[in-house]
Amino acid sequence: MQQKEIGIIGYGSMGKMLAQGFLRHGLAVESLVVSNRHVEKMADLVASYPGVTATADNCGAAACAHVFLCVEPMQMAGVLGEIKDTLTETTHLVTIGGAGDMEAYSQVFDGAVSRVIPTLLAEIDRGYALISHNEKVSEENRDWLEKSLVPMGKIVVLPEEQLKTFMQFTSCGPAFIAALFEYWLAAGEQVLPKEAKEVLFATLLETVGGTVAFMEKTQMSFGEMIARVATKGGITERGVQILEAGLAPVFSELTIACNDRNDMAAGKVAAAIQEVR
Repeated sequence: MQQKEIGIIGYGSMGKMLAQGFLRHGLAVESLVVSNRHVEKMADLVASYPGVTATADNCGAAACAHVFLCVEPMQMAGVLGEIKDTLTETTHLVTIGGAGDMEAYSQVFDGAVSRVIPTLLAEIDRGYALISHNEKVSEENRDWLEKSLVPMGKIVVLPEEQLKTFMQFTSCGPAFIAALFEYWLAAGEQVLPKEAKEVLFATLLETVGGTVAFMEKTQMSFGEMIARVATKGGITERGVQILEAGLAPVFSELTIACNDRNDMAAGKVAAAIQEVR
């Protein structure tokens, strides 16, 4: 039997996004195997793409040429233990998500490992996917992975140690940005009548999108944007001063805390993997 191209283990948020993204951009249905312990969760995939192999058998997905592990960090060790005898010296293993590191994975699979940290924005073919490869990933597999992800947005290849900081701006970024605007919106709603709230949300969303589009078109920096809008002694300048005083320490704390949480999770994953060697 001919080896299938892509196996995806786990059909949660990231597994679903990748499976549907690959198929949306031309992957043949017969080239994909998706496994999930609850097969019924893949009903939408099978309905949209008849011919896709949807199974509860992780080893079936692990027999493909490129195997994507799209499970929760603390499930990684158990899945690796389950599929380790299926993986071969030609397997290209791709782990999805921020926790864990390639050295830990190599304790179970001493072969080609790439790490990918996607973003929710890939669902609309936007955003950056972060990629890192170990030294055993061939040039052919590097090119394959990078070209396969490009249709779903942009990519950047990084040293593994930089992933945890970059992911705060890419994978975590939509949630952080949404939180900032949610608090800002709530403050505005407190001083407006109820009937104005829906309009306020629409104006904020348009301003956010327009600002990004304007900066992309003009190649304007953040500092230049501030200088362009904030006139000396004006309302905007005062608002920027308040933001500078309050947000600088917040973002410093955010970066340190997220990196620390990533390191802690990576340590737990490594310890769990040691147990399944």
